[in-house]
Amino acid sequence: MLRQETAISPRTELPYTPEAVNALRESERRFRAISAYTYDWESWHGPNGRLLWVNDAVVRITGYSVKQCMEMEQYPLPIVCEADRSRIEEILRLASEGIPGNDVEFRISTQQGRECWGGISWQSIADDDGVNMGFRTSVRDIADRKRMEQQIRNYNENMEQLVQERTARLMELEERQAKVERLAALGQLAAGVAHEINNPLAGLRNAIELVRDSLPAGFADADLLGMVQSEIDRIGGIVRQLYQLHRPQPVSDRCVDLTNVTLQTIQLLSAACRRHRVTIQVQGNERQPVLARLPDGELKQVLYNILLNAVQASPEGGQIDVMIAARDREVVIGVTDHGMGIPADILRKIFDPFFTTKHGTLETGMGLGLSVSQSLVQALGGHIEVHSVVGRRTTFTVTLPRGWVASDGAISLPESACDAGNGKGELQCLREITAEFYWRMTNRCICGLQRNCCGGLASIVGPRLMPKEPCDCFLGNRST
Repeated sequence: MLRQETAISPRTELPYTPEAVNALRESERRFRAISAYTYDWESWHGPNGRLLWVNDAVVRITGYSVKQCMEMEQYPLPIVCEADRSRIEEILRLASEGIPGNDVEFRISTQQGRECWGGISWQSIADDDGVNMGFRTSVRDIADRKRMEQQIRNYNENMEQLVQERTARLMELEERQAKVERLAALGQLAAGVAHEINNPLAGLRNAIELVRDSLPAGFADADLLGMVQSEIDRIGGIVRQLYQLHRPQPVSDRCVDLTNVTLQTIQLLSAACRRHRVTIQVQGNERQPVLARLPDGELKQVLYNILLNAVQASPEGGQIDVMIAARDREVVIGVTDHGMGIPADILRKIFDPFFTTKHGTLETGMGLGLSVSQSLVQALGGHIEVHSVVGRRTTFTVTLPRGWVASDGAISLPESACDAGNGKGELQCLREITAEFYWRMTNRCICGLQRNCCGGLASIVGPRLMPKEPCDCFLGNRST
């Protein structure tokens, strides 16, 4: 068995003998060995609070030597950051009253001028007879713990941000699902409109051509007839554009003058302007061309829808300002009316299909103009922004890539308009979802006929849902 040794306190009375002196020296040697290898910063204060002893760990943690600490006035306050000194003063008071404490955090001001975190614990000391010998303090370097706490806080903040982003994404998907349902209904409506309008349009087109052929050379209003024929073709294009929400039609691009296209569109709206007593003013030099390579039919359709809305929103005698600008890689067209503006609760719905605020007016609309315009602009790789000040004005800004090109007869979406997850444009994804949704819900294709009619949808929903027989509907290989 190991021999139990009795600790010798300063108050222990020993005879002055060589054995007693050796015992004291051995006790001191062991005490110093233990204190030298104690990792934490240890201090021993007398009953009056004065420092009696401090170990070498203070050098590693604070940079101050043992001698500096022993000579320091009001130790350890000069080593504590000023903001935490009152806390340490309170701890020293509690320790002198015999009240223990554990792991109170505070900031240390090192001799090198930097700050680090420490955790202090304290306890009173008494000898074998219970006589108060002061108190000891132990300070542990908790820098690693504080770094971990900061990492946890950062992680929690990131998690909160991630939850918010995922929640916003979920809401976006729910809104998109609602939009898909509206687009499915839009496809059914568009098919019916196409069947009803295409045949009369063909008759009008043939009649205009016959009239033009019978006119004598040099007829003064021949250009007007040409414009009528052009607008008939555009009406047919408008019907086809309804299907652009589901299935893109090949479009051709060419170098166009945006100023000229805008002036032509304004001329088409001259009757509406006279009816509302509104003027449209193009800012800058109308003779200055702004060139871009874009499909002019789609561009004219977008401008027509936006300008018509501006005319209808303007007060009598009002003016609509049109701004056209070209940058290195994009063109910008701004349309500003000075009407009553659009409230925030309506502003976020204006691009929804079938949403309209014109119920009960003489110019009741179907709520498709802005929806189709947004789809066309997005298909061209651009975007529409709306800024409205209630009671003062509303500005629609259309931004398009200046060098958009359709290759091989198919729509080519810029990279910015594509979904990075699957490489498809968002519009194409919506078309596929819409067609399949309508197919599954109604047992019909979006042309309105029975499921076994339509092989033409293979390019939209894929061959897995396709019947063997080809389709003769509007979306098939032959147009009505």
